[in-house]
Amino acid sequence: MSDFLVGLGVDHHVLREERLNNHGFPLTLGGYVIPDQSVSLDSNCDGDVLIHALCNALSTALGDGSLAPTTDALCGSGIKYSRDFLAPFLKKIRDQGYSINNISASIEAQKPHLEEHRSAITASLSEALSLDLSRIGISFTTGEGLTACGRGKGIYAQVICSLTR
Repeated sequence: MSDFLVGLGVDHHVLREERLNNHGFPLTLGGYVIPDQSVSLDSNCDGDVLIHALCNALSTALGDGSLAPTTDALCGSGIKYSRDFLAPFLKKIRDQGYSINNISASIEAQKPHLEEHRSAITASLSEALSLDLSRIGISFTTGEGLTACGRGKGIYAQVICSLTR
């Protein structure tokens, strides 16, 4: 196996015009609850699209597929916090002798305005991954209204990660 691997992951969820989603969770990105929001994301859990995309990126970096088989089982056992979904993917990375080198994420949403929360979201991911802040980059875009997420109907996250041995 290579000493350097790259993975790409995406995820998106429908935006609800309610403070809590269908499972009672507020808007959460990167494990950070976005304060004072009147919107949330439909999901079978907290709906954290950033962590879902990250799990997909970590999985595909190792040559595996979607997060769904792992996370659906976790949800079925009552685990609903996406931050907890990271554990099996991080274990697999460690077991194969890799560590996360860096993460780059882009989030598309017309609403709410997220740039002001970038530092807090980055800090939350840094803690969850035991990864230095300087190795996590996150950008935000409205997509100029060209997509459903850019028109305020959801939030989309795309993550690329690199792993090193």
